[in-house]
Amino acid sequence: MAHELTWKEAINQVLGQFPGGLHYNEIAEKIIEQGLRKSVGATPAATVNAQISASIKHEGDASLYVRVNKGVSRSSPAFRRSKAHTWQRSPL
Repeated sequence: MAHELTWKEAINQVLGQFPGGLHYNEIAEKIIEQGLRKSVGATPAATVNAQISASIKHEGDASLYVRVNKGVSRSSPAFRRSKAHTWQRSPL
């Protein structure tokens, strides 16, 4: 049985599909539509925004995300260099 993706893994998978970036509301919608998370809570868009904001704040240039407009993020050069565009966990 496969494990549920973390929020960060799910965000990475979605942004890997949209190199131009998406608004955090759209990222949350894609995560739900694609079934990347079973448990999304009451405010999935706020969770996505918090995950991206925390990464940018704490990881700086090493963050996997870049803000391109208010609420809009895309994958960063660090993400593209990582060549880790598939964020699915293998079963244990």
